[in-house]
Amino acid sequence: AELGEAISKFGFVSLTDHGLSPVMIGQFYDSARAVFDLGPDNLVRYEDAESYHQVGYTPLETETSKGSKIPNSMQFWAVLRACATYKNIWPEEVPEFRERCQWLFGTLDELSMVLFAMLSRFSGLEDDYFPDMIELGDSMLRVIDYPELTEEELETKVRSAEHEDICLGTLLITSGVAGLEILPREDGWMPVNNPPGSIIFNTGD
Repeated sequence: AELGEAISKFGFVSLTDHGLSPVMIGQFYDSARAVFDLGPDNLVRYEDAESYHQVGYTPLETETSKGSKIPNSMQFWAVLRACATYKNIWPEEVPEFRERCQWLFGTLDELSMVLFAMLSRFSGLEDDYFPDMIELGDSMLRVIDYPELTEEELETKVRSAEHEDICLGTLLITSGVAGLEILPREDGWMPVNNPPGSIIFNTGD
């Protein structure tokens, strides 16, 4: 009931006691940092534009949010299921990144099934109504890096412009850095001050 009411009102909810190991999340972030620290000049060889950036590396300012004219100042690494049409790409320089991404993908996948079963029940449906939609679906893990912007750059650039997610739902593991804001139905923009170690879950269109 709490989950469903929060999603109905805000579209977002902060989850604690979710079972993900904070130690393993920290190790995942360490490997992700090592990947992006390789720098764009080295990472560009892992870019796969033919897959529409569904796998591998995507450089800074490649994407622009719908309705915005300013490209997002973010770079990311995308991972799909092993059975997907496009085959995943992995950085040779940071071999542990692959294992940690696969762990996170699988763990969040399991968590999403539980959450959507709860939302099914809240909606008066059978528990498997939403889980049946997403089991082995087109889920993607995006490891996003927002390089720090100078005060001057902040006047002309955005890390990520306002947008709606096009998927059924999104899970965001917390990085400890502020910046996420949401737009509830009735109020203006508000910051998400989530507890350390929590996971943000939001529904999409």
